[in-house]
Amino acid sequence: FIRRFARQFHTTSVVRSAETASAAPVKVNLNLCTPTQAIYENTPVDLVVIPGMVGEYGVTAGHTPIISQLKPGVISVHHEREKEIEKFFTAGGFAFTHENSTTDLSCVEIVKLEDIDPAAVTDGLTKSKA
Repeated sequence: FIRRFARQFHTTSVVRSAETASAAPVKVNLNLCTPTQAIYENTPVDLVVIPGMVGEYGVTAGHTPIISQLKPGVISVHHEREKEIEKFFTAGGFAFTHENSTTDLSCVEIVKLEDIDPAAVTDGLTKSKA
């Protein structure tokens, strides 16, 4: 009886292991939003680099679930690694990475880096210091 049970248990665990390996996610499903708009909704991406309060970190498919507060910084979205990268500045928010390779980024405010006018930023900084 014990041999038969051990054999069945081993066979079952091998089959489940194979099923899990074949169902492993290859992309991160990204949800990126502010209180007023959704930038991405369930969009598959290769990598998201997040400015966490403790430090910057990257999320790829199969990442360990984590909850993090965002500090002001740049979020990098890699649609295809090292090919198409979109960068956004965020003033802060929260990041939730789930077991199913879904990452939710809820930002207070977000702006595409390419939409930021360096002259206006410099002018605003000068005015704030005066």
